Amino acid sequence: ANLGDYGTAKQLAAAETEAHPKSAEAWRRSAQVMLAAGDSKGAQKSLERAVDLAPDDFDLRLALASVYAEADRQEQADRVLSQAKPQDERVFAARLANVASKPNGKVLKRIERALKKSKPEQLESRAFLLGQLYELKEEPDQALQWYAQEPVGSNAWHEAQLRRSVLLARDQQDLPGARKLLAQLRAQTEDSDQRTDAYLLEAELLAEEDRVAAGAVYDEAIKQNGHDLRLLYARAIFRIGADDVAGLEADLRQILALDPDNPQALNALGYTLADRTDRHQEALGYIQRAIAAQPNDGAFVDSMGWVQYRLGNLNDALKYLRRAYELVQDGDVAAHLAEVLWMSDQREEARALWREALERWPESAVLIESVRRLQPELLP
Repeated sequence: ANLGDYGTAKQLAAAETEAHPKSAEAWRRSAQVMLAAGDSKGAQKSLERAVDLAPDDFDLRLALASVYAEADRQEQADRVLSQAKPQDERVFAARLANVASKPNGKVLKRIERALKKSKPEQLESRAFLLGQLYELKEEPDQALQWYAQEPVGSNAWHEAQLRRSVLLARDQQDLPGARKLLAQLRAQTEDSDQRTDAYLLEAELLAEEDRVAAGAVYDEAIKQNGHDLRLLYARAIFRIGADDVAGLEADLRQILALDPDNPQALNALGYTLADRTDRHQEALGYIQRAIAAQPNDGAFVDSMGWVQYRLGNLNDALKYLRRAYELVQDGDVAAHLAEVLWMSDQREEARALWREALERWPESAVLIESVRRLQPELLP
């Protein structure tokens, strides 16, 4: 939609709230229009009115909390959710989700106090929530205890075992214990997705310590279920970490044999062929198909920029990579854009971007390799 469309929609929404000032639905619709137009302050005001008019509508509270959280106002977001009645598992899950990406000590203490007021019979069904709370508070021993108390067969039991495994491996340095737990989890479930979750996590934890053992876990998992696209894709990405381009290609082609238009597999194959081989024209074909399916996927747009660079089309490469960097801010995309700027003789902009990226993403291997190759003096 263009700005004129949004202007008209806002006028219509304003007319509706003027005609029906006591209608929570009118204010909800007004907020939706404001959000679509990028007016988060207007959306916030509309949602505040809606919540005042319909305090028992949890979805409205959730929407208002989300707007507050987007504006880094987590305490206000939590206050809105903490006033929902009753304070049940759904509300506590939303309150924890609000702080998951950016833990806030004050908010976590408030949630902890509220959870500890639970009746004894409620605590059992809130064990997973308490595990999450203590994980966010960086108290792994407490988190482990609560995750272990999640009742077998509950909706959260499977996820609780996965979180226990992560904490055992990473916080307790007990990788054998984590592997044993994941093996038990696979034995206890008939659900193939849950078994795949356990295999994927075991391989991920092992890859940090022993890549050979991690590879064996992927192989065993795929032997058990060779049609699982998640397993094939994960092993493909794992293989490229060992420069096994042929192995990656084999796994991605197996995915495409099962699902010919799978955009992730098309993009991964195209990007790898562009980056690691001289099969650039073939790579372009795969990336074009991925982008046709998901034109606004930043990773796909980045791949298109990179293959254009490898084909020698610097202007097209810059166009795609600038757009990719708008869509997804990460070290790999920044490295690609900076390299093409450098090769296009836009060296000051390239240096500035490398400096900014090294500060924001010092762990990005693609970024470090690019700087080391082209501007090593920028490295600390």
